Amino acid sequence: MKTLQITIVLFISIFLLCQCKSVQEEVDPMQQSIPFKNVMEKTLILNVMNHGIALNSVFLDLIADSLERQQFAKYFLSDTRFFDDESGYFFIESYSGYNIVDGAFPQIEGLYRLDEVTPDGYKYVEQMIKRATHNGQGWVNYTFINPETGLKDQKSAFVKAIPVANWYIGAGYYAGEILDHDAFSQSQSIDYEYLTLVKSMSQSIASVYQNYNETDAGNYIKEIIHYVAFNSDMSGYFFIYDLQGKVIAHGATPGLEGQNLYNYKDAAGNYVIQDLIQKVQTEGHGFVDYYWNNPADGNTEAKRAYVTKIEGTDYFIGSGFYHQ
Repeated sequence: MKTLQITIVLFISIFLLCQCKSVQEEVDPMQQSIPFKNVMEKTLILNVMNHGIALNSVFLDLIADSLERQQFAKYFLSDTRFFDDESGYFFIESYSGYNIVDGAFPQIEGLYRLDEVTPDGYKYVEQMIKRATHNGQGWVNYTFINPETGLKDQKSAFVKAIPVANWYIGAGYYAGEILDHDAFSQSQSIDYEYLTLVKSMSQSIASVYQNYNETDAGNYIKEIIHYVAFNSDMSGYFFIYDLQGKVIAHGATPGLEGQNLYNYKDAAGNYVIQDLIQKVQTEGHGFVDYYWNNPADGNTEAKRAYVTKIEGTDYFIGSGFYHQ
């Protein structure tokens, strides 16, 4: 009898184990739930990193004068907004404590802010400078008055050094702004990330084209597209085409610039560039799925890209990721 009981228990245990493994195997990793806070923070970090790299590259190679750098930074950032409610904006301050650009509060530009404190007496600007100068980048958390509610709220800002100018760039959010957001699946989070990054860069680049002549703007934009790379493996990049299919700037393959790829077909026979153009012309922006050569391994792989028109130009910008 005892042997029979042991056999039954063993059988039940094995059965339950198999059932658990079966359930685990059925879960699609791309559909696993990710808290909105995680998705939003990663996207904010990448957005700050991208714009910081863009400015540092332009200043390093093309703009040496400090006043011209300030003007370029204002053009590049002042009107750029991100997140669904457009609450995201950029700010820049110098290591000496002067505000250079503030997308939400332009009235503080040029002011000395090193001694600014929170309602609790915390020198948050000083802490941002320390984070940028000592760590290169990172989060600064503090309590501040949320202008939308008039109440104290926990604020988190991510800052990144722009070393060539002795500045730092940052962006932040209030904890109260993310309480009512649902979690994302993995696939939703990736789409959200690329949509946000492309839209932000599109706005910044549109302002450059609006405020500089065609030659200077073209040089600045190529510099930005060539050097901005993102994700942990630096596989993320931007590309710009005109609406006739000519490559204006390409972050992964600059050798394509100047070529017309309007009739390029992928491995499945899709006219990729025509599909991107059609998306922009009919909807203004959106996702397109196709096949493209992956520069990481040289293989042709399935890819998904988000594209949007660069306002005021005959161009569109995009970025995409390879399906895992």
